[in-house]
Amino acid sequence: MGQFRLKRMSMSGISIGIYSKKAPWMPAWWSAALPGLGHLCMGEYFKGLILMFWEIFVNFEGNINLAILYTFTGRFREANEVLHPGWALVYVSIFSFAIYDSFRMCVELNTLYDLERKQKKRFLKFAKYSALGVNYLNLKTHGLQLCGLPCSLVSAIFTL
Repeated sequence: MGQFRLKRMSMSGISIGIYSKKAPWMPAWWSAALPGLGHLCMGEYFKGLILMFWEIFVNFEGNINLAILYTFTGRFREANEVLHPGWALVYVSIFSFAIYDSFRMCVELNTLYDLERKQKKRFLKFAKYSALGVNYLNLKTHGLQLCGLPCSLVSAIFTL
């Protein structure tokens, strides 16, 4: 049986993906500057562009930048009139998600980098670079498992 290794790099016609260890705060700060930039930095091009365009759309719809300008110049009443509170809440959720997700993804890709560096043989391929980003399998727990229900009971409930 041949030796299988976790790929360290992948190239295609439109993208290059390389596992490299990065400090998790770096993509988080890029996402704080503009949601989606941290994802672009980590190789998640599709998710990064979607977050970037969604942030720009919500920013224009909610007049966020105009409200910030009025706030910085001391015109608080005009900032309150211009700002749409619903769109501002959507903006905060996008902003928070982008920072959290880029930090989490960097930590997980650092784990994959460490696995690639330490492996001698690999029999299962669980990560793949593509033009859309990095696809990898990860162990997740169901929300009901957190309540103490065993996995077999949870699957039996949902199959009924």
